[in-house]
Parts: sequence; C-alpha cells; structure tokens
Amino acid sequence: MKIALAQIGSIPGDFSQTVDHMLETAYQAKRRGADLIVFPATVFCGAYPQGLAESSAFMLDMLDALASFSENTPLLAAVPAYINDDYMCYTEIFMCAKGICCPVRARNARRPGLEDTPPVAIDAVWTIDGLDIGFVTSDAQFLPQREDHDVDIYITPISFNAHDPATFGVAGFAESPFADMIAESDCWFAIMQGVGAYDEMIIPGGSFAVDPLGIIACSCLMFEEDLAFFDVVPKDEEPPHIEPRPGTYVGYPADEVQKLPDSELTGLLYKALVLSIRDYVHKSGFHDVLVGLSGGIDSAVVATMATDALGFEHVTGVLMPGPYSSEGSVTDACELARALGIKTIKVPITDMHSAVKQGIADCAQTPVAGLANENLQARLRGTILMTLSNMYNCLVLNTGNKSESAMGYSTLYGDTVGAFSPMCDIYKHDVYKLAQWRNTRGGVAPIPQSTLTKPPSAELSSGQTDEASLGYPYDLIDKVLEMHIEQNMSAQEIAREGMDPKAVEYILNTCKNNEYKRRQEPMGPIVSQMPLVERGWPVVLGWKDRVHPTDPADEKVTEWLSESLGFDADEDFLEEFEASPVAVVLDAMIARSSGQDQIIGMLSDLGFSAQMTGQGPQMDGYMGFPIFSKN
Repeated sequence: MKIALAQIGSIPGDFSQTVDHMLETAYQAKRRGADLIVFPATVFCGAYPQGLAESSAFMLDMLDALASFSENTPLLAAVPAYINDDYMCYTEIFMCAKGICCPVRARNARRPGLEDTPPVAIDAVWTIDGLDIGFVTSDAQFLPQREDHDVDIYITPISFNAHDPATFGVAGFAESPFADMIAESDCWFAIMQGVGAYDEMIIPGGSFAVDPLGIIACSCLMFEEDLAFFDVVPKDEEPPHIEPRPGTYVGYPADEVQKLPDSELTGLLYKALVLSIRDYVHKSGFHDVLVGLSGGIDSAVVATMATDALGFEHVTGVLMPGPYSSEGSVTDACELARALGIKTIKVPITDMHSAVKQGIADCAQTPVAGLANENLQARLRGTILMTLSNMYNCLVLNTGNKSESAMGYSTLYGDTVGAFSPMCDIYKHDVYKLAQWRNTRGGVAPIPQSTLTKPPSAELSSGQTDEASLGYPYDLIDKVLEMHIEQNMSAQEIAREGMDPKAVEYILNTCKNNEYKRRQEPMGPIVSQMPLVERGWPVVLGWKDRVHPTDPADEKVTEWLSESLGFDADEDFLEEFEASPVAVVLDAMIARSSGQDQIIGMLSDLGFSAQMTGQGPQMDGYMGFPIFSKN
C-alpha cells in the first residue's frame, strides 16, 4: 500500500477553499499511485479551534464540508477533525471515499461489549487491505507503537519551538522523543503535520515516515506545502528497499541524523517568523503592511522579514524623525529601504511634537517634560502609523521584542501599536542573530552594518541609549530573563549562578511591574518554551522576588528537613535530596502537627485518669499550673 502524507495549509473555517485544496492534492496523490492519503489535523480547524469548539453551527458546517469532500475524493482519505459531541472534545479521524464519511473512533466505540464508551477513550484504528493503521491523536496516547499495528501515524499538531528539536521535522529527529520510540518499535511510523501559522501558533511541516528498520522512508520540506509517499507492507514481510536521496534524509538510518548547527537553528527560526507574517497577513484578508523604520535593529529585522514574506511591493517603511533623531538613524533606515526595494513615507514629527507639547502645557499649566515628553513622541508615531493603516487599508507590524516587553521598555499606545508583533517572543540578542543570519543569505546584505554595531537607542531624549534607560546591558538582562522566564528560576537561584543580586532583583521586579503593559500588546508568534503571554502572573501583585544576602533559603529548608526526618540534615544531604523545597516544608509541617497531636492526646489521657481518680490537684502540683483539676 502506498500512503501519501499531504502536508498542506489552510484557513480555519474557510471550508469551501479547504475542500477544493484537499481535492486538488488528493488527485495529485492518485496520479502518483497512492492508495491512501492522510491529511493533517490542522486542515479544518487550524492548530486549535478554541472557542469554536462550543459552536454547533461551526461543527455542522465542518461536517458538511467533510461530506462534500468524501463525495468527490478520488481515493481513500483519512481526515482528522476536532469534534465536540455529547461526550467531550476530541480529534476524530474520518475515513472518506465514494460518498462515505465514517468517523473511526465513534464507530469503534459502538462495537459489541463497548456500550456507552466515549469515542475519546477508543483508539483510532482502521484496517485496509489487511494492514492495521493506527492514528495517534493526542499526547496522552503518544506511547510506543502497539505491536498489533502495522502503521502508526502521529497527527497531533506540533507547534514550532526554537528550543525543541521535536519541532524540526527529520532534522531534529536525533534529539526528539521519537528516536527512542522508533528504536523500540517494529512497525512503520509517520509524523503527519500541516504547515502554516494560526494566530500565535506556527505549524512548521517537516512530516516524515520511518520503516520498521529505522530507515527514513520519506520526508516533507519545512515551512512549505509538500506531498510525500511511502510504501507499506505487513510486518511479517521485509520492508522494501529505499534508495538514498543525496541532499535529503530519505533512505538513511534515522539514528544517524546529526544535530543541527546553531546557524541552521537560527535559519529555522527566521523562516518560522517569515511564515507567521505571511500567513497572518494573508489569512486575515490583507496584502500590505507598514513598518515604522527607526534605523534600529528591531525595525530593520521586521521590515526584512516582512519583505521576504510578502514581497517588496507589499511593504512600506514609515520614517518619523523627531527632535532627537540622529542623522545616522535616518540614513540607516533609508539604506535598508533601498536594499529591500520597499517604498517609504517620511512624516517628520518635530513640528507636531512642539505644537502638541505646547498645547498640552498651556491647558495643564505644567510643562511637558521628562518621561511624559519622551512618551509623547512615541505616541505621535503610533498615531501616524495607525492613521496610515486606515488610509491605505494595510496592517501595521509591531517591532518590539521579548526583552523590551519583559522590561516594559515600550510606550503604551506608541511603541505597542500594531496588528501583529513578529518578534514578541524573541530576546534582543536573538534579534541580532537573525539579522546576521539574514545578511549572509542571498546577495546584498539588506541590514546596514552600522545598524548592527551602534548602541540601541529609542532617541527620545538627547544622548539617550537603551542601556542607560534600562540600567543594565541587554546581555545581562537577557541572561537573567531567560533563567527567570524560561527556566522558572527564582531570584535566589539566579544569584547563585553568579549574577549580581542587585541586578537580578531590579530586572525581576521590573518584569513583574510591567505585566499590565503586556496585556495590551499585540499578539505574535510563540516560538519559545515560555512566552510572556502564558506566564499568567497577576497584574496587581504585592509580592516581589528577592535575593537574601545569607541565602537563608537553604538554611530554612535544611531546618524544615531536619525536623521532618528527625535528625540534623546538612547542606550536602540537602543537595542529594530530590524533593522540592515546598514538599520538604509540607512534610515538616505534617511531622510537627503529628507531634502536637501526640502531646495533646497524651495530656487528654492523663487528664481523664486524673479526674476519674480524683488526683487532679496533685497532678497540677507536679506541672506547676492548673491543668488536670476541674479548675
């Protein structure tokens, strides 16, 4: 049997266009000899349907689309779809052919002896020409393949993560959980992914299949639509020979895949962000974007990615020099625009800033100075960008990054304007890596060298630099933020790693205090383990993390641990103790309360005996206070 993996993208809910695209792909697979085509779980609902799962109207329209596809497909097709029925939400597999559209899990749940069993608890298995094909539809089922399956196809969407090799397709296979799984299995295994961006999620593609001997049978491209095929035989037959394809992973042992070098990882991240821009703009029904060009690194990288995503004719750079803008920044912005071939609009803000500043001062009878004066410039630029957006019916791309967002180094309703923020999950040092990677690809380097080397500055006051405004260099800020956000390390733990305690406390407290601002920033692609949008810290919060000079955390935990264990536990013992500090304290509290229970129980027994024998006063004499007598 020849199975086709249809790595395609779609617009969630655009059922007519999706069905047409699926049929076109199915006919292509049929012409190339496929017996079964498998579509990705994202094909109808995107990465996750979220609140749409509660809409019966959406679900019914989707089922109609499935029925329409089944009436016209030229070959048997497995189509995943997210379903909300009387049981719960789950991913169903629909086998479609000749006008029949059968929900596999729901059908299997109605087998004799499984009365009232919810489909979500049933494996999605379909037998074709004597081959058992299992579809893995959730992380809970992501276990080594069952011995009774000939093929297992993992279809759960895997969102791109720049730090997770499992999201790199075959290229990250050696470091992913799939490697051990496949090594222990004797059946065919495939990863079926869609491709495209869905709001914050990026589904990178990279679908592939591995035969029972661990040889890569087929592989799809990353970040592009693709169609791949592999021939399956029963487990008791020897797998067909797969001819190696030079320049690809196909035909080579999966366990020989090498770890990607850092430069290629940066390239994957760049391509993922380009895909996110392209899909967000096009799937939202737009064609053109605006990018505010400051001459700095952030706007340069966003403008370059937007040009790669949409084409130079669909990107316009907006220059808005103000009273403190340097000549070099304007020159860098113009040089970038020329290298990219994009249009520019220049709207100086010096005169309007003076007019608005004076008008506010006259009405408020107070000079506009300091931070208010700086933020006024940023908000004027935000107003210009959003006005041009309305005038030209195009989207504004925000140019902020994760470091600035974490530190609140952005002006609400100024720097934070825009429909989409491509770098919201990228630290400042990674912005430079993206710029350097892009400058080494494809002819002329678009980003000026001076943009890469000059100190970052918002240029909102004379001689201003980011480091002076933030108090610390980005290198230090990013290291602390990564340990705090990505690794969930406390201030004390970060300080133990050799970081300046004063800097750690300042950075973490600043990050905490700017949660309110992040709630109002534009959405953007998630590409890390812990995006700021998912931290879930409350806006109003009186607690702040801190570093203790004597590091009493270990001392306190050692004290609790000693009480819990009943003997003195030194620091060496604590280092080998695997329980978390919170668990240690809870155990010690239980030990302490148990001891109190024993004392109270003992005193109760003595008191009862004293009362019954009339010896209460005598017992009080021994204790030195009246506890056993009636008094």
